[in-house]
Amino acid sequence: MKTFSVLIHLIFIGSCSGLHNPSPSDEINISETLHAQELLLNIKDKKTETLPCIEDPEDAEILLKILDPQYEDVLDSYQAKLDDDTEIEKLIQNCENDCTCSFINSLLEENEIKLEKTVKKDLIRKISSKEFVTCSKEMTNNFCESSLYKKMEKEKSEFRPD
Repeated sequence: MKTFSVLIHLIFIGSCSGLHNPSPSDEINISETLHAQELLLNIKDKKTETLPCIEDPEDAEILLKILDPQYEDVLDSYQAKLDDDTEIEKLIQNCENDCTCSFINSLLEENEIKLEKTVKKDLIRKISSKEFVTCSKEMTNNFCESSLYKKMEKEKSEFRPD
């Protein structure tokens, strides 16, 4: 049964990766990192209920500290693309497949990047699409079993107060 669960999880991650040529592990890592950041922030800020593996907002805060360096690397990577309209279009074009539409929308707003009306409508449509919502829910449901969570859990003891 555990093998079946792992197989289903891997299939889901692969279906949400939306990659064409780059290394799949890099893209999965990016999607997982972005989703984990959003999920943990929402738990910390009590906007989302806790998960079985995250008992309270303080646990989420500790995991955010562990995730921060990896998140900052991903954020820097995305911000570097914001100067190029073609790169922005690629990010929007692929966001539904890799569950990053909400993140991209927030990033564009934070950096005060204006999109053409049709491009903005497309991004908003993707954020509310069934595929994006399903992918995001699945990532949340599978967070406690994810390799990223397991990695962070191993590092968590370093952030616990004595």
